[in-house]
Amino acid sequence: MNLDAPSESSSYDPEALGRSFRDEIERLAAQAQLSWRTEQRRLAALGVVDGQRVLEPGCGPGIITERLASWLPASAVVALDHDPRMLGLARDRLSRFGARVSLHQAAAATTGLPAHTFDVAISRYLFQHLPDPVAVAAEIRRVLRPGGFHVVIDIDDGLWGLCEPMMVEFAGWHRLRAKSQGARGGDRFRGRRLARILEAAGYARVELDVFAYHSDQVGVPAFAAQLAADQFLPLLEQGLLTLEDYLRAQILVQRFQRSPDAFVLSIGFVAYGEVPR
Repeated sequence: MNLDAPSESSSYDPEALGRSFRDEIERLAAQAQLSWRTEQRRLAALGVVDGQRVLEPGCGPGIITERLASWLPASAVVALDHDPRMLGLARDRLSRFGARVSLHQAAAATTGLPAHTFDVAISRYLFQHLPDPVAVAAEIRRVLRPGGFHVVIDIDDGLWGLCEPMMVEFAGWHRLRAKSQGARGGDRFRGRRLARILEAAGYARVELDVFAYHSDQVGVPAFAAQLAADQFLPLLEQGLLTLEDYLRAQILVQRFQRSPDAFVLSIGFVAYGEVPR
């Protein structure tokens, strides 16, 4: 195995998003800071409680793993990622938790973990990148105990969010971004299909819901990474976006950030499925 590059088939490449690896880690940290309190409330309402054995596939640099371990001090947490660079950062971040948090280099579709081991699995912003999400959902169901449950949190570009003042051009550029990710095996419209994916993988009592967070709660600057024009740089490099469009995106973002009435609302999807008893 080449330990210098990701090994799992996935549309996610931290250096193909118009940012350096370090900048992408900063974006992930900002995203977690932005939405974690809302997500935590949803997880608690769905039955995540302290003392459960928790699996987090696609943990990245361990930013959410750290929050889970802090929130659930009596829980054992196992986190997986296929990228050794991400796991290296996660190990540094999570070392203070000792053996209670363990990290493994593994693909979400082939975890190598024993069956019926976990009470809950939390897949956060992973499924949009998977070429075969049903296979991953089925593998995670295999390692959950009967009665255990899987929570999947993800996006759908059809409901990316709302902005005032509106940046109409962004809708078209986001469609191009979705097209580019689709060519790599991902799907930025996967949020609407999460319930069907869990049902196809054999889960019971499947539910699908949405949650929202907005700039009146956390401030417009907290959304800087989500609004930044550099997210469209790969489209420029692929010839899907013109330089004029990219410069236009920069101007629109700057104008938006200067608006005294600026408002951003982002919408996420959360799906739930239980392992049949």
